[in-house]
Amino acid sequence: RRFCSTLFTLVFCCLVASCIILWFQIFQGNLDVAASVCLSLMILFFQLVYNLLVPVLTEWENHEYQSSYYDSYVCKQFMFECVNRYSAFFFLAVKQRHTQAGCPDGGCMASLKKQLWMTLLILSVSRIAEIIVASIIVRLKIMWEDYNLKKGLKEEGKELPKRSFAELQSKFAETRLQEQIDNMMQLVLALGFILLFGPVAPVIVPFCLAVFVIQLRGSAYMLVRFSKRTLPRQQFGIGIWGTIVNMLMHVSVLFSGFLIVVYSTTFAGTPLLTKMAGIIIYVLCMQVVWLLVDLAYPAQSAATKILQARRDRVRKVVLEKATDLIAKMAEADDEDVDCSPSSAFLTGDGKFLSVNADLDEEVKQGEWDKIPHMQDAVSSRSRNTEVSGG
Repeated sequence: RRFCSTLFTLVFCCLVASCIILWFQIFQGNLDVAASVCLSLMILFFQLVYNLLVPVLTEWENHEYQSSYYDSYVCKQFMFECVNRYSAFFFLAVKQRHTQAGCPDGGCMASLKKQLWMTLLILSVSRIAEIIVASIIVRLKIMWEDYNLKKGLKEEGKELPKRSFAELQSKFAETRLQEQIDNMMQLVLALGFILLFGPVAPVIVPFCLAVFVIQLRGSAYMLVRFSKRTLPRQQFGIGIWGTIVNMLMHVSVLFSGFLIVVYSTTFAGTPLLTKMAGIIIYVLCMQVVWLLVDLAYPAQSAATKILQARRDRVRKVVLEKATDLIAKMAEADDEDVDCSPSSAFLTGDGKFLSVNADLDEEVKQGEWDKIPHMQDAVSSRSRNTEVSGG
């Protein structure tokens, strides 16, 4: 099932890539504002369609654990979004100069820069509009319900009752796994634009920053004001997102080396073998730089390692103490001593004590002053044991 769902995603990605090639042929290299608007609308349309398909595909895979379900969902979503968001700009950078239309006036890089900032601007505006529309829909639901209630209560001469918090929550938008992944995906895709095309068009960095600000503040506004309360569940940290960002970094290095070799005057007219060697040397140099940066600024601090070691030590000691307590309770069973968890204590020196905890009647009657404190009960039992032993 996973293979079939992945195959379907690949087929859908091929459909998107074909539409992007058709978009380029329609405009014949004349990539003006109309072309940017058309590309942005096409990106939003395919994103809307696949957002409806990916939950169905992931559910059909019938995952055993939530972690595998989450990873599969993110992988398919990211695979599609890479084709949907980046393929048009990869085509402009790699293929446009070899088409019949060729590069427009100013060169292919100038056309790529123009398309990048215009498309990001349109997508940012569309995200703002999406947040506004979502909040308006929630308000309209509440207003429509109030209107119907007032209409029915007016005939009975009653006033509109105050809506409870739970009832108000029922009108809010859902914030489940799909919405959480979509919010994170928008940030990762914006980061991908910087990593992949930032060296070519530094002007897109402020636009990507605007995408981050809009996404973070907009999602926080929706979550606080117009979203249902989420169910508490265990989270797995950054998880697969770290692998995705790491992959984007490596692809960006390879793509930057390709652009340097293809568009730099240094490699103009050189053989293919020389260009390939240039790309390999560039990638190796970047790997060395990454290694030096990691050595200077480790990904995990020494304080974090010490804290983790302390937690492991505490866990080990707790397990050892629990094992000793169970062993001593097993020995006490042979001595006719009350060793139930409610009346069994292990003193600091490792001695096992039994404390009379048959206080059911006191608890039922609420006679709390007759129930001794644990410390007093243990101290009294210790003194009695010492007296009897003496």
